[in-house]
Amino acid sequence: MGRTFFTALIAVFLLFSAFSAAYEDSSIAVLVHFNQDGTAKVSEKYAFLLSDDSEIESFEYYRNLGQNTVVSWRRFSKDLKFHVGADIIPSNASITARRVLSVGRRSAELVLDYELNAPIMIESKVGSRKKVFSLKDGVLGFSKTTTGETILSPSERLEFYSPIEFKLDATALRPEPANAEGNKVVWAGPFTAKLAYSFYSEELLGEEVSRYFTEATAQI
Repeated sequence: MGRTFFTALIAVFLLFSAFSAAYEDSSIAVLVHFNQDGTAKVSEKYAFLLSDDSEIESFEYYRNLGQNTVVSWRRFSKDLKFHVGADIIPSNASITARRVLSVGRRSAELVLDYELNAPIMIESKVGSRKKVFSLKDGVLGFSKTTTGETILSPSERLEFYSPIEFKLDATALRPEPANAEGNKVVWAGPFTAKLAYSFYSEELLGEEVSRYFTEATAQI
């Protein structure tokens, strides 16, 4: 029985060793949806190409095990990690693994979803009516230069979505994005730069006057 167990253990080890080399990362897209308080919901999409039928079978086998954690799936992709939040502990993290047959029978995808319940934006007031949220330094987990510049490879993409109630500060965007429209900003690699991003809300003058008299009346 001892020999049988040892043989099975070796087989499992070889199987998982095969898994770890089974996939090629073809692209990574990190989508960050900001809330009004500077917290965020993040969705990271990892696309893979499976080389042959044995790798397709391996993917299906591992997916059916139901071990959808970052630690488990890092056997397949060393790039799989929480790219946003730094020392903030993510909550409600989940991974969805699926084949993307609409693209091709060798295409597969992992989607990592999580929430950041501590702000990754710094809130500040400009004058009496304008409230600005700016991205904190060090919250992005992409590769960095020794001077702290963010490095996006040609296969990496970063998308920011501000709350619809806020306005994008286009003058504060660094580096120049590939696309900036509405509440959406997209950076596509390759680039190496210090990344800056902010959005704001501005109270109308009439609203400020009304609020002033409301507060003053309440103090009488």
